Amino acid sequence: MHKAQVSSDQCAPSTLRHRSETLLQARDLTSGGATSAQLTHEVKFRKLASDLDSLMTGTSIRIPDGEMLDLKVGLGLSWTRHRKLKRWLKERKVLSEGEKASRAQQAEIIGDNLVGKWLPFQFHNDDLHCIEYLRAPMVIVSSLQHKVLQLLEDYDKLNLLTWSHGIPNNEIWLKLGGDKGGSSFKLAIEVANLTNPNSLRNTVIVAVFKAGDNTFNLSLALQEFSQQVDMLMATTWRGKTLRLFLCGDYEFLTKAYGLTGPNGRHCCLYCEIAKAQMVVPQHVRGPSPSRTLSSLQKNLEEFKTDEVAKLHFNVVREPLFRIPIDQVCPPGLHISLGLFLKHFISMERRCHELDVKIAEQLSHAATIPEVNLQGLACLIQHQSLQRKITEAESEEKDFLEQLSCFVTLYPDESQPVKLLQEAAAEKEKEKKQLEKEIKKLPKVPQGSGPVAASLDRALQGMQVKRQAYHGKSFVGNHVHKCLKEENIAIITTAIVETTTKLCPSLKEEAEEVAASYRTLLNLYGRCHRAFNLKHFMTDEDISQLDHDIKAYLIFFREKWPTETNPPKLHLTEDHIIPWLRRWRAPFGLMGEQGIESLHSHLNTIESDLRGFNNSLDILLHTVKTHWVHSNPRCYGKEENKS
Repeated sequence: MHKAQVSSDQCAPSTLRHRSETLLQARDLTSGGATSAQLTHEVKFRKLASDLDSLMTGTSIRIPDGEMLDLKVGLGLSWTRHRKLKRWLKERKVLSEGEKASRAQQAEIIGDNLVGKWLPFQFHNDDLHCIEYLRAPMVIVSSLQHKVLQLLEDYDKLNLLTWSHGIPNNEIWLKLGGDKGGSSFKLAIEVANLTNPNSLRNTVIVAVFKAGDNTFNLSLALQEFSQQVDMLMATTWRGKTLRLFLCGDYEFLTKAYGLTGPNGRHCCLYCEIAKAQMVVPQHVRGPSPSRTLSSLQKNLEEFKTDEVAKLHFNVVREPLFRIPIDQVCPPGLHISLGLFLKHFISMERRCHELDVKIAEQLSHAATIPEVNLQGLACLIQHQSLQRKITEAESEEKDFLEQLSCFVTLYPDESQPVKLLQEAAAEKEKEKKQLEKEIKKLPKVPQGSGPVAASLDRALQGMQVKRQAYHGKSFVGNHVHKCLKEENIAIITTAIVETTTKLCPSLKEEAEEVAASYRTLLNLYGRCHRAFNLKHFMTDEDISQLDHDIKAYLIFFREKWPTETNPPKLHLTEDHIIPWLRRWRAPFGLMGEQGIESLHSHLNTIESDLRGFNNSLDILLHTVKTHWVHSNPRCYGKEENKS
């Protein structure tokens, strides 16, 4: 390569232009036409090389201001450990802002806007089977309005606010979400005008208490907070209206609006339908009258006269919040969890029936095959004994019928009568002995047979684990994984393969079971993926989802006409499409996923805290740490918007 005789800082402008053109041509040639990408990488590589040279030559690197506080919170460090980390970095020529500046930043984020207190919450004593009132800690924001405006200012400074995905330009959308997880109830606020509003970093706790979320506790904890919610809804920011939405699990939503709960006669939050009518398809019964804040108030006044909840659409209390009901997001995550679990349990029950039939056929075999699964072995023994009991009952019945005929025809013959009586008594004794043997066998719960167990093995192959201590339910990510078409095929194919291996004569029935559930889960999977999107939907998207929901419900009701229609199925049929037509915002944007992610996050923070004497101090410092973690000043990076 030709070496330059004169350096670029000394040559003529014309020579510089010539050299630049030569380098541009070389980049274009070596990058295959991607000159811009090549130049960007060169700049980054040169910066990295410069940083490494700085370390080697003794020049220090400085961590940007604010990031050490985020590192402290992210690693769960105390201030003492934080100082040790700073010293360790400094010895390696990595500098950062001082502790005083970090403490000042934390104080500015938190201010005096968090209050901790003890309240007499209601608990159920399982040992004594009674209700008791015990002091428990609660932390709550002093001014919800101030916290939201502070967040908006911080997001705006970092250029993070957006209206590009469908929110009107003159509005800021906020989400207030509540949910109980573990031993505490959390209430959080989220700004929806962000690229990813449901992320943990964008979900900020505004109230938390260490007790259950029954109506007494919710009313006790949030009776004053409701005034802050009203004040926030009346606030504007830079001329933009703040529109507040509510989200959370369905039980919380019904309690928040004064209903008896999710299991009453009129348990729907959005309309006045009776639970018995939910089984009737919507096109047959027609839509039910919608609930509004005004109708709730009217129902409550009527309830006060006779206190019969079911006569007044199950409204028994004042609502906690005055957020319009059409701004309450249907609980998409809990709908998905509930309906998938319902269909999976139904499939498991059908597989158990196949296990019983397999055991019945194998019990007739001359030689019973060796079976490693204890569940099948017990089923075979049970079926074998049950068949012997049936045979003994039949023989006893025959002896008694012969005895009746013989006595009628030959009343003077006593010896044959005695023999028949003894034979019948022997069969009765044999039957009772067999029944005792059956009772000694271990019970075979649904799901432990080979076909039903094959479902769990298929789940394990997909890295899906059911929640053993929560009714063997699923978490959201696992439901999403299970409802992919290729995984539905894996789950249902396991039914056919296991049945065919053990009892080929039942293969056709197993294929029918697998095909029906494969179709059902695929139909529901399309609905699940559509209403859990993370971007605003078009009219075409909503119409397609409407079609998919109808197809799913028609197939479900035709194939399983005797199965129950829970409220979550009613919400899917009646209220998902109206919500989407009104706001176009699916549940991946406006749902409860953000608040759900807080439970493990707070547990992690709490486990790192040291040196606090009581649970109120622990809870207060946990929320303070979370506020730093979720503040955009610590983690935010400015975004350039076109």
